[in-house]
Amino acid sequence: MKKIFVLTFLILALFATTCSAAKTAKSSPAEDVQTLCAAILHGDEVSLEKIGMTKADYTNLINAELQKQYSSMNEFSFTESQKEAIGAVILDIFQRSDFSTKTVSESGKKATVKITVSIFEKINDDYLSSKLAEYVHTQLPADFNINNLSKDEETQLVADILVFALENVKIVGYEDITVKCKYSSEDNISRASNSQNVVYTIRVFNLKNEEMQGRKIYYYIPDGLEYVENSEVNKENEWKSDFPYLIQGGKHI
Repeated sequence: MKKIFVLTFLILALFATTCSAAKTAKSSPAEDVQTLCAAILHGDEVSLEKIGMTKADYTNLINAELQKQYSSMNEFSFTESQKEAIGAVILDIFQRSDFSTKTVSESGKKATVKITVSIFEKINDDYLSSKLAEYVHTQLPADFNINNLSKDEETQLVADILVFALENVKIVGYEDITVKCKYSSEDNISRASNSQNVVYTIRVFNLKNEEMQGRKIYYYIPDGLEYVENSEVNKENEWKSDFPYLIQGGKHI
């Protein structure tokens, strides 16, 4: 159970990394980064539309990541309803995130924006132990014996404890993240024509002091485009299609 707690919050880190990679904007720098944060953290439909993403795309992206988390937990096989309950509380964590943006500097087509975003308490051994003890004392009968549970009942218990722990994660402070934005002129944007190959450049920045490993980058291909399986660019960078309209990069960056 500890593993899925850790991986759940890696999703939050993944979205924070996406925020830091913002490179284009259509209005003021602070407003653009605010829109991106509202789309990624809160799933705001208006903001999602502004960055070219639908609510369904947003939900599918999160669900795809969660499916990987569930698959990695070989000892448990959550039912669809259990997965929905876990997914709902994770989305609630996103929506409880508080953030604000401020333009630090702006020069020509470049700008620096400061994001102040809430930090949730760490899901470590102490937190898990305290929430497990709290759940046992407040939610289970005094004569409860885990040894009397069937495999399905044990899985339900794990799902319930997971939901309970995630529901009670608290905001403990705020952190500032600096984002560098680069604007593009509409006049300089190339328009693709039918049957033309389109190459995407995806940049991911690590703003922390520690080296990051084990991350995978996902990108939903917009409507009207299709993944080119035999592309040399895709082969070289180890991109592959895992889901409809979704490509995954397995190469370490």
